[in-house]
Amino acid sequence: MPRSPVTPRPNPVEMPRQVQRNTPGTIMNISTLPDITVTTKDASRLAALIGDLFQVRDSQIAFLARELDRAKIVEPDVIREDIVTMRSLVDFWNGETGSMARVMLSYPAEASVSENKISVLTPVGTALLGLPEGECMPYEAADGTMRHLTVHRVLFQPEANAMGWL
Repeated sequence: MPRSPVTPRPNPVEMPRQVQRNTPGTIMNISTLPDITVTTKDASRLAALIGDLFQVRDSQIAFLARELDRAKIVEPDVIREDIVTMRSLVDFWNGETGSMARVMLSYPAEASVSENKISVLTPVGTALLGLPEGECMPYEAADGTMRHLTVHRVLFQPEANAMGWL
């Protein structure tokens, strides 16, 4: 049986900055992604988390690192209240299921399916981070398929409620 030709994958080192590999087999054009904003506090904590897990070489860690790299970093007291920050409660449209979902964006140790607390280290969690209401974000699901979500409403944000200590 003849073998089908193999299409060579682009070398990420040789790719222009605006086009980077998200995870194996998928290329996203960063210039077409929505702007995201992350607080200095969240960025610091998440950078430490990435540093702790860097040896794992997981595609999800790479996705989170890329998102932090492209994010606008601001002080917690100036972030808009319609932006998803860590420990925000958010309603979003799940493009895969065609339905709304409500979750709290959480650190991995706080994640709980029964309490609808989703880890920032999941594809959906990373896609939500820093996204404002009304914006749509593509992401690669764990099974390798491309999906998207849209933030409908940020119901609770610690920074907007003077709970920056959370």
